[in-house]
Amino acid sequence: MASSSAITGWYGPLIDLCNASAHVDDFVQLLVFVRSSQPQPRPLKRDDASNNGGTLLKTNIQVGDDTMSYFSVSVWQKYMGSMVVAGDIILLQNVKIVEFRNLLEAATVHISSLLVLVHSCELHACKAIDELVTHGQLGERARAKLERVVNWVQHTESALQHVQKEDLCQKKEKAIKNWKACEGMKSMDCLSISEALQIAITCNTKFHAYIAEMFTPFISKSNEYKDEQLFVSKRLSAMVKTNIVEDLISKGCRLCGSPIDSRSVPEQVKLPLYCKKGSNYHHDISMIYRPFMLYVWDQSAQIPLLVKNKAAEILFGKITAENVYKCYQEGKDHKQQHHSNPSSSQHRIKPDFYRIWLILVKTLLIHDQNSPFRFEIAVDREKDVENGRFELVSFTMPCYGS
Repeated sequence: MASSSAITGWYGPLIDLCNASAHVDDFVQLLVFVRSSQPQPRPLKRDDASNNGGTLLKTNIQVGDDTMSYFSVSVWQKYMGSMVVAGDIILLQNVKIVEFRNLLEAATVHISSLLVLVHSCELHACKAIDELVTHGQLGERARAKLERVVNWVQHTESALQHVQKEDLCQKKEKAIKNWKACEGMKSMDCLSISEALQIAITCNTKFHAYIAEMFTPFISKSNEYKDEQLFVSKRLSAMVKTNIVEDLISKGCRLCGSPIDSRSVPEQVKLPLYCKKGSNYHHDISMIYRPFMLYVWDQSAQIPLLVKNKAAEILFGKITAENVYKCYQEGKDHKQQHHSNPSSSQHRIKPDFYRIWLILVKTLLIHDQNSPFRFEIAVDREKDVENGRFELVSFTMPCYGS
């Protein structure tokens, strides 16, 4: 192991990342594993005559420990940012926990310092913990924390994959400098919803949670519905007739999930001119599930998920909106025929997807706290929380056996 700086005086406690919320505006010490490092240049001003490409504003790094997989740190010192390498285990000294746009992160200040405790190559070599936790400048508590973090990295698949990719990425960059690497969407697992809410990068993530409510904010331009009627569970339990099918299903693009609607809807769900999901940028028009918000929760927090057509099909047991609406219309026609001519009714032998779908919707809203679902979501850092920052990608029902 190689150290990058000497241990300086501590102006705060060594904390676990899960306890960061209790130290807002305080100095702390963080012993963490580096997942990624991304320099952020200062944009050039129009009157900048030097035109030298801009100067470094800060370095954004994603770190983790044995209590929280992902946490953001803003490194404002250029020399310190150049020391950060993905795959290393570092000690960040005298950093401040701050709250920015409702998200917690750590930020370096003029008295902050950084010490590299374990290099990625040592972790990649799968050395024993006793060989790695031998830093003579650390106290007993810091050595115990280092042992926990090393053990966590060596037994966490996503962390090990990142360590193993670091050397490979550097070799590829040297071998093919004239080609730009095509990076896929980053993926990560979260231990809780509160951890997912802290993510400040565009990526995919997974977590376990319970369903609290389905909310339909995109169905009307006026006061046609009261606020409580926008909650699906309220509509299903109401004694009055409900048009939930007409509100959750409409014509639109089956690929991107954008509806065609004469009613005014927000910009984020309007049908765009071109379909980003289609191979030829053409919309595939059919009956779709209208975009809605799914509120899910665990013991730590609650999060709203934007659900579009493809994800809704997964949520509703792969029953398409086309089948639901067709069976719903056939049921209405059957009732009208029965009232006008009871003898003309015929027995229905094919599945009634409308009734099956309705049972599934009611079942999802039961609020069973014994069987959490597994959600995969896409995080778009450019959007607000209530307007699609978190979008449902996939949904599974884990089977829990004895």
